[in-house]
Amino acid sequence: CASNVPLSWTIGIDLISGDSVLLPTDLVVLGRQTQSIKSFLSSSHGLAAGAVLVEAVLVGVLEVIEKHAVRAARNPARVIPDYLNALPIVGQLCQQIEEAGAELAVYDCSSRLGIPVYFARVWDAREPYAGVYSGSGAHLDPEIAVLRAITEAVQSRAVYIAGARDDLPSRAFEQHRAHASPSIIDRLRRQPSTATVDLAHAPSATTQTFEGDMNVVLGRLEAAELHECIAVDLTPPEFSKIASVVRVVVPGLAA
Repeated sequence: CASNVPLSWTIGIDLISGDSVLLPTDLVVLGRQTQSIKSFLSSSHGLAAGAVLVEAVLVGVLEVIEKHAVRAARNPARVIPDYLNALPIVGQLCQQIEEAGAELAVYDCSSRLGIPVYFARVWDAREPYAGVYSGSGAHLDPEIAVLRAITEAVQSRAVYIAGARDDLPSRAFEQHRAHASPSIIDRLRRQPSTATVDLAHAPSATTQTFEGDMNVVLGRLEAAELHECIAVDLTPPEFSKIASVVRVVVPGLAA
């Protein structure tokens, strides 16, 4: 932004160094800008809640990693269906999707961070104009990452059918319909499955605690030369005893 534009700043904590860090408030908050000129693009990515603060922070940083990995992925490898079916819970979910008359494709978008990230697409097997719905997920356990991606895609389909997203403008639905066509469905069906990671034998880096998982994630960020992971506590005072809300920003990752 221009050097003469006044900015409002918010204090966050760098989880790696422990130092207090200033962030432009417009990168942290949604729904209200602190000046008439919007100097930064903002989204809800990295905004998370949890029963305790460390859980909220972990969810937030995983979402930032997830969105960056999906955005950065170029022609991600499609997971072999047999690898999905080999996972008990995922296999059961795949069967339910098939029984509902839908089809599924899952892609491995894991990046240099070494944290499993998956992207899923779901579409109607009989009605090509019903649209293609997507979801993504990240977790230290590959199976949970896949489950998150698939369930988010299924949720998107269900919400669209029910018309339950009153926060979306009408143009979002129009754009969705514009991208629904038999040619797109045909192209998805013809994509080869090339991902070589056998999910049933893929290692999980999860620990027994949120703190342990957080340390693993921060270690992966540092190993990738990402030396800042900033969290801002946004918990309303009236909810401080029952839940925590945070915004996580990782400089160097496009969320």
